[in-house]
Amino acid sequence: MKIIALLLCLIGASAMASPLGEIDAVGVHLVSRHAPDPGVNNVNLGAYVRTSQGWTAGTYWNTYNRPTVYAGWTTPEWYRLSATVAVGTGYEKHQAPQLERGLSLLVAPTVRLFSIQQTDFKLVYVPKINHDNLEVYHLIAERSF
Repeated sequence: MKIIALLLCLIGASAMASPLGEIDAVGVHLVSRHAPDPGVNNVNLGAYVRTSQGWTAGTYWNTYNRPTVYAGWTTPEWYRLSATVAVGTGYEKHQAPQLERGLSLLVAPTVRLFSIQQTDFKLVYVPKINHDNLEVYHLIAERSF
């Protein structure tokens, strides 16, 4: 419930004119494929917002059945490609590159696969960084304004 409240606060704050920009897109996290797949959670439901300046914030139920909240920046799309660099919660040291205070680093290249009625379906790739974490292919649906 706290995660939903945080996301609603972020949406409300982003809706006001600010240096962060106005909300430019909203998206939903759908499903993932982890490689190798040691029986982890592949239904990673969640939501996010992105501003006109590229600032991105969201939440999802992660690979290890824990909530993740993240914030970062997404590049402008170039020939169907973009990337997000963010920090997030919900992962242990052996599961993702760690920063300080339990925050993990996320670098995720993305390709727009197709669009249906102004909704873009994108494939996010999370590379395997070390021998303990997993390579992830993740599907999102996004609606731009």
